[in-house]
Amino acid sequence: NGGGTLVNQYTIIYDLYWPGSGIIPLFNCQNTNNAPNDGSLFLQGNAIGQGTYTMTHTNVSAGWHRIAVSVDLSQSLVTKWVDGVKAQDWVASADGLDAARRAWQPLVLLFADGDGDDHSQTTYVSSVQVRNGKLGDAQMVLLGGPSASKIPQGIPDTSVTGQWDF
Repeated sequence: NGGGTLVNQYTIIYDLYWPGSGIIPLFNCQNTNNAPNDGSLFLQGNAIGQGTYTMTHTNVSAGWHRIAVSVDLSQSLVTKWVDGVKAQDWVASADGLDAARRAWQPLVLLFADGDGDDHSQTTYVSSVQVRNGKLGDAQMVLLGGPSASKIPQGIPDTSVTGQWDF
């Protein structure tokens, strides 16, 4: 945690099958009671984003992918990765440490938005991993693309705080 009261430095990684269209909410950390509002981050239109920001490098075609989002709100920085390739550094200078849409509360809902309108496709999930802190570029490259052996845990200078394999 880079300051503030909520978790604001983290990395979340998914091995998932994207059907190539529709909208999949990746997580919701703002409205964990599912109050009418929106999710925190989406896979939509072959891009990862939310609201007015999306990836400038849209390479999420239909198929299996390793999607990673690495966040450091002390720098207002969200980095997005697809199959070990950096897609975008997104800087939101007005976010702050406890940004409602990206700083994690004690409960985070995976694959959920707040108002239930943004889950238009069936998505298959092989593995989800949460890491403490924002992974750097070299560490993210080591992750590569999805594999049958799931998301690797042995990346130098990082720790896995949770992993779910299906």
